Amino acid sequence: FWLGAVQYDFTKKTFVRGAVYLGDNRFDAARGQNYPAFIDLDLVHKFGSRDQWTYYLEYTYGWQRDVPGIGQADWYSFVNYLTYAWTDNFS
Repeated sequence: FWLGAVQYDFTKKTFVRGAVYLGDNRFDAARGQNYPAFIDLDLVHKFGSRDQWTYYLEYTYGWQRDVPGIGQADWYSFVNYLTYAWTDNFS
């Protein structure tokens, strides 16, 4: 399998990150184990007077073959997060 990530910083407050997990991408019926593959992309922007607010936009796409009763399975999601950092350790 292959696992990797790359990040590009547009500014000190905005960056995009991509991660990928590629492997066998199949369901192993003999072992009853799942081996999906997926790609994840994140756009992150910090704002506020002390960068206490952070916005995340995340996109995930995954796929897997040999799924019992289905064959090839594909899925995707979009998620938005908005967080506030109360302290360096709590948000």
